[in-house]
Amino acid sequence: MGKATRRIAISTIEDTDVHAIAKARGDVDRIVKSCGYSQIVLGSRSPIGFARVLKRYWDVYTIRHRLRPTDTVFLQFPWIHHNKAEFYGGLFGSGANVHCIVHDLDSMRDLGSGGEHDNELRDLGRCNTIIAHTPAMKEFLANQGIDRAKIKVLGVFP
Repeated sequence: MGKATRRIAISTIEDTDVHAIAKARGDVDRIVKSCGYSQIVLGSRSPIGFARVLKRYWDVYTIRHRLRPTDTVFLQFPWIHHNKAEFYGGLFGSGANVHCIVHDLDSMRDLGSGGEHDNELRDLGRCNTIIAHTPAMKEFLANQGIDRAKIKVLGVFP
């Protein structure tokens, strides 16, 4: 018999006083935890900057080995730190079933600039389920080539 499915939410340690996004991410963390997801917390609260950076890189480069193909993973998109390619490579390389909620899309603000935005949409498209805030965001994602069937609308914003 194979290993049981684990429900895991990936969370990062953020300074809640610095960024408004920390409030939204913290709220989502609490909701997902109340739905029975265990958390993998990436990052460190070390007062030593180098230790925090080293821990984040360690987390990013080991995420593939911490997840199983049978896992269901909840992610808050986008990964808001540097080393996006490494993080997404490890996450999707694990074979886990990845669901995400989209907080922000640089590609939606800077349409047509290509480059990193193309990578953002490619990485988002690799998720099994995408929760968009509005019908307009769903339409934007579908128009960028993401499978409409896997995009769900949160429906709490106009």
